[in-house]
Order: sequence, then structure tokens, then C-alpha cells
Amino acid sequence: MLPVSGTVTLDGQPLPGVNIMMIREDGMSVMAKTDSTGSFSKAGTGPTDGIPEGTYKVGVNVFMEIVDGEVAGATPAPKILFDPKYMSADTSGLTITVSEGMTPVELSLTKR
Repeated sequence: MLPVSGTVTLDGQPLPGVNIMMIREDGMSVMAKTDSTGSFSKAGTGPTDGIPEGTYKVGVNVFMEIVDGEVAGATPAPKILFDPKYMSADTSGLTITVSEGMTPVELSLTKR
């Protein structure tokens, strides 16, 4: 398991509060969430921390918290500020290659 960190930007500005879904060719998936500065990290010292080596397709979605089967604080649904193509790992065009000694990644999104 390897540590992975990076930032998500929208037209060069940090994009906070989004989910990043990383899907490897064999179907293995990992999710992370950006903080208030648009940064994300999957790192740690435990055996299940970090991400297995490989190349991942990446999708980005608006973060919604589910509480008792309901979307918390999402009335109305959150506005999607970026091109919807980024919501699917198959159409986003974004990839992350996880390898030993990798540097932080930057996922650059654009508006519609």
C-alpha cells in the first residue's frame, strides 16, 4: 500500500468538498475526499492505509453526506460547477498512476 496525495482544482482554483473515486483496471476502487483547500490524501502506516500500486481512472463527484438514508443538508441538490464528464471515471480523462516515490498529483477540472 502506497501513500497518495494531491489537489483537485477547477480552472486553477482549489475545489473543496468533492469525492474522488479511483478505479483500477481490475475493478479495485478507492475513494478520497478533498478538504477545504482542495487537497486529498490516502496515506498512513496501517496495513489497509494508502492505495495499492497501479493505474487508476478517476471520477470526481460532489460530496453528499448520507444520514439515516437521507442526503444531509442537500435541499436542493448541490450545484455541479464542473463539466459533468468528470463524474465518471470512464469519461473524465483523468488518471493516477500509483507507484513507489510518486509526487503529489494534481487533478485539473474545467467548467462546462
